[in-house]
Amino acid sequence: AKKEPKPAARPRGRPPLGKTWCVETGAYEAGADVVTKIKSTQPRGRPPKGKMWDNDSEQWIESGEASAAVPAPKKPRKEAKPAEPGATKPRGRPPLGKTWCTETGSWVQDVE
Repeated sequence: AKKEPKPAARPRGRPPLGKTWCVETGAYEAGADVVTKIKSTQPRGRPPKGKMWDNDSEQWIESGEASAAVPAPKKPRKEAKPAEPGATKPRGRPPLGKTWCTETGSWVQDVE
């Protein structure tokens, strides 16, 4: 009783570039043509304000629509509230020689 030879085990891992595994020969053979991606020349990240990328000249150019847009008015800042009596004590170590006064809501000099 003759035993058939086992086919060569396929190696683990990624095959070599442009090659495929052939079960009959037990080796990698030239496969389909490798398609390479065309790398974009556009820089990564957000474009400069009022500009857009031009693939032909490979540089940033002025964008007519972006530069014509009027920026929205800035929102007014909320005014800081004055220290209210009973304000919460700040976290962390107190300043040297001071204690927290809940009535004024601030650090006061130690009285000893």
